[in-house]
Amino acid sequence: MDLIASGITGLDSLLHGGIPKGNQIVIAGGPGTGKTLMSLEFLFHNALAGKKAIFFSLEETIEKVIEGFTSAMPEYKDNMKKVIDNGNLVMSGRETALMIRASSKENVYEVDNLISQLSSEISNEKAEVAVIDSLSVFTLLTNELPIYKRSMYLLTEILQRSNVTTLLTAELSERNIANLQFKSEFFIFDGIIALYQNIANKRRISEIEIIKMRRNSHSFEIVPYQITPNGIKVFTKDSTMY
Repeated sequence: MDLIASGITGLDSLLHGGIPKGNQIVIAGGPGTGKTLMSLEFLFHNALAGKKAIFFSLEETIEKVIEGFTSAMPEYKDNMKKVIDNGNLVMSGRETALMIRASSKENVYEVDNLISQLSSEISNEKAEVAVIDSLSVFTLLTNELPIYKRSMYLLTEILQRSNVTTLLTAELSERNIANLQFKSEFFIFDGIIALYQNIANKRRISEIEIIKMRRNSHSFEIVPYQITPNGIKVFTKDSTMY
């Protein structure tokens, strides 16, 4: 089986080598847990290794996403510019989302149009890895649950057909593991990586868990992670944090 390494310190150990090629993985967490940073770091490492990568920012401007990434991880700033300039990492999406949100068409048309636009760009760029940030845009396009769930099935079908390994960020209303509930539609996708923030000794501790991963084994541990100037560090049981 072909595995796509994330390049994120410690994460591939939890993933038992990486993400199966062609899988679609939801990165779910509450506000401020680092979903966008983790997904973009995954693309960054793969683009640096020579894979064609595309990042769809459906909420923030591209400038803000890049600024947020390089501010949080300044050690990557020069190489981030390099992979964007050489075309290995394509930053796209928000203009498409804004156009569709402004459309006067019915909701089902807007959702289908967005998925079609994403599919076309993945195909045109011949992307091997992709990020869609975030799934919450689909809920904004329609308040009808059947249309939303249908759109999730359609999205997974198109991504599978493209054989692109994809991370999709998803917002959860809670950051604490004790109160989190995963939407049933998340389980349509091949994998779920959950990011938590818990309070211990008056400190907020960030933790990560692999909920599911089709076509590969994975760790079931819940372990801490940190966002550092040179990338996210996931601390497995044999790492120095323990």
